[in-house]
Amino acid sequence: MSKKKVLVIDDEEDFCRAIKKALEMSGKYQVITAHDARTGKKAAIVEKPDIILLDIVMPGASGSELSENLLNNPETRSIPIIFVTAIVTRKEVHSGALVGNRIIIPKPVNIQNLEAKMQKLLSAP
Repeated sequence: MSKKKVLVIDDEEDFCRAIKKALEMSGKYQVITAHDARTGKKAAIVEKPDIILLDIVMPGASGSELSENLLNNPETRSIPIIFVTAIVTRKEVHSGALVGNRIIIPKPVNIQNLEAKMQKLLSAP
């Protein structure tokens, strides 16, 4: 089974490092990180990840703006995105925060929950 390519875009380098380590330890994922929207957009186009984990609040362009930009680009439109953010509560997330191929997960992240959501999106038609 080939590893799924995950792009993590978050301005918190410690968060990126922790998620990268946790996902790569499973042996199922290859993780690439970017620390701002501009670099993340370039990585999405060049690397063609299977899924993107995206922070919403970042300096410069927000994750929401980047998501819209990726959605409007034919090269990146079909890449599923999981927003990983501290600006929503678990209650808000459980109210059905799924829009197309976008899901929201609150920080701090439960890695098992994250992987379950990733598998859901990666196996969707």
